[in-house]
Amino acid sequence: MQRPSDMSNGVRVPAESGGVSIDIGEAESGPVPFWRRRRFLERATIVGLAVSLGVHLLLMLVAALVVVRFDGADAGGSGGETVDFAVLTETELMAPSDARVDLEVPTIEDLQTQALESTELLTDVSSTAAESLEASANVDLVTGAGDLSESSLGSESFGSGAAGAGSGASFFGLEAQGRRFAYIVDVSASMRQPTSSGRSRMELTQGELSRSVSDLVESAEFFVALYSDGPLLLGGRTGWTSAVELNKRSARRDIARIYPDGGTRPLGAFERVFGLDPPADAVYFMTDGEFDPGVPEAVARLNRGRRLPVHCIMFGEYGSDTVRQDVERMMRDIARRSGGRFIHVRGPTP
Repeated sequence: MQRPSDMSNGVRVPAESGGVSIDIGEAESGPVPFWRRRRFLERATIVGLAVSLGVHLLLMLVAALVVVRFDGADAGGSGGETVDFAVLTETELMAPSDARVDLEVPTIEDLQTQALESTELLTDVSSTAAESLEASANVDLVTGAGDLSESSLGSESFGSGAAGAGSGASFFGLEAQGRRFAYIVDVSASMRQPTSSGRSRMELTQGELSRSVSDLVESAEFFVALYSDGPLLLGGRTGWTSAVELNKRSARRDIARIYPDGGTRPLGAFERVFGLDPPADAVYFMTDGEFDPGVPEAVARLNRGRRLPVHCIMFGEYGSDTVRQDVERMMRDIARRSGGRFIHVRGPTP
């Protein structure tokens, strides 16, 4: 059986058997086989890679042949051009300029800070002026063991203490070793009395206390308990204060504001000092007047089991030998029983 000729433009190839003929033209006009598409893609990929490789090789060759030169360049070596700096005459320098100048205007906070620093400077100068006790002051010194040595110390002796060497403290010539130092200082009304130097006992004590605190190394700590009718804590501080410069400066300001008034009752201040935790390495106790005769025994009870050295300073002359002897006896007793030392700083009134 034969197919009509108008169904295909191809050539019929008779089959060897069966009377069936195959139209080649019809087979070619059908879908493209998969193997032909794959071969086409392979050939196209090879051609694309070859073209890309050629283009890149050409660009590399062109780049290698290009040389960029900067005739005026200087790589930092010698042979560069000389640079002339402009030189202005004095007239040009003095000529007015149209350039805008921005001036920094201090704020209110800056002005307050500057005023505070100026006040602190004046306080330090005043404290330094009050440091020196009169050159004619006579000092009696006794150790905790009861050995008495008498010497005449000038005012310069009070400024040389263990604190200056960075190992302790000194107050009115009494040196102490350690890290924590407590001061019990008389601020009663009798401290207003003048001395032959023209300054009052309080002013001299303020100067010496300021110097003692200032000489402490920053790793040290201090505590100041003032007393008159009762304990008065310097600056309201109830515990140890680190001896960094900021705290020393604050303490000097508070010391300069002390006004002596009231009686002489030191026991409350002792209770505050012996209540500190950790305990003091040394305690300074200073007075210029008579106090309750029961204080030495009370201090011994507070110090029982601790054995903190209490260094005692008796300041000034006394109108009555009986009063002077009573005060000296009590001060020596406190120093002896605690392992501290006693000193009498004589400041005769004019």
